[in-house]
Amino acid sequence: MKVSVLMVTYNHEKYIAQAVESVLMQETDFDVELVIGEDCSKDRTREILLGLQAQHPNQIKLLPSERNLGVNRNIARTLQACSGQYIAFLDGDDYWISPHKLQLQVEYLDQHPEITVCYHKAYIVNEDGSVVLREGARPDSKPVSTIEDIIRRNFIVSCTVMYRHGFVSAFPEWWYEILNADWTLHTFHAQHGDIGFIPEVLSAYRYNPAGIWTRLPHEDRLKTRIRSYTMMNHDLEYRYDEIFQPVLSDLWRRLSDVSIENGFRAGQEDPGIHSVTAVIENGSQDLPYPPGWKTEVITEVYQRLLFHHYQCHNLSKVRYCCSQLLLLRPSLFRDKGILKVCLIAFLGPMRVFR
Repeated sequence: MKVSVLMVTYNHEKYIAQAVESVLMQETDFDVELVIGEDCSKDRTREILLGLQAQHPNQIKLLPSERNLGVNRNIARTLQACSGQYIAFLDGDDYWISPHKLQLQVEYLDQHPEITVCYHKAYIVNEDGSVVLREGARPDSKPVSTIEDIIRRNFIVSCTVMYRHGFVSAFPEWWYEILNADWTLHTFHAQHGDIGFIPEVLSAYRYNPAGIWTRLPHEDRLKTRIRSYTMMNHDLEYRYDEIFQPVLSDLWRRLSDVSIENGFRAGQEDPGIHSVTAVIENGSQDLPYPPGWKTEVITEVYQRLLFHHYQCHNLSKVRYCCSQLLLLRPSLFRDKGILKVCLIAFLGPMRVFR
């Protein structure tokens, strides 16, 4: 088998037929199998697929699941069922727009044995198929990229990718728990060769507001990326640590900004301000925090709350912020502005200015 198309799907009844038909329309001079991991959908997705499989029994291999496995475990079991020399990925809510997509990518990979990952441009479309972005590839996409490039940022739209099969057959345990599987798959494969780019629009990626990644709050996306980047760095035995560290530093900085804002908002709403720490640590107990990161973030939150509540004349809350800052970083009280506010809160303005 020359090409296996790996498709995973869950609750895609509105889109799955279009996705499958876009594979069946491919014009190739080689054999193609479509291997579909159907993850116990609650809608008519499986019913639709059974009908399509009955019409194309020699091309469609359907793998229904009797329980919901989750995206990554569904990908892993579907990959194991693929027999092609090359693996093309297509989610059940995306579709291909060119009948020559597979032929072009196979010819490219056949001619470039040093390439293990091949991708191309894609339209970004809404749920109804209307085009949002006409070329879903970064304008600075290079003809050939490396693992260092994909570590720095994910520039590959998932429905455009084709891999050489055989380099990745098993996954570390941590991989099953992350949500950005596409980037990790690109990186796993890029260990073994370069990444080639075809500058043609051959696919459509559907922007779905209800998608697993799209509906995640920004804070949770950052946490997911931190987890996956940290674990990938470990898995690659820190051979690319000089690439990972600036990326991780930037992610931690951005998470710090978001956490400070969330903590400040919680402190404004909670009369006792006791929820600040809980908000910052929410769902993050397993994150590999840099030394002192939590203290820095919580300290910044209480500094902002200190002046906010002072301006609002909430002196009891100002006193609470003062007590927290004294515990967190006593050296802050060398700042005359902070010291003055705290003295006023505890002693009153008449005694401070007397």
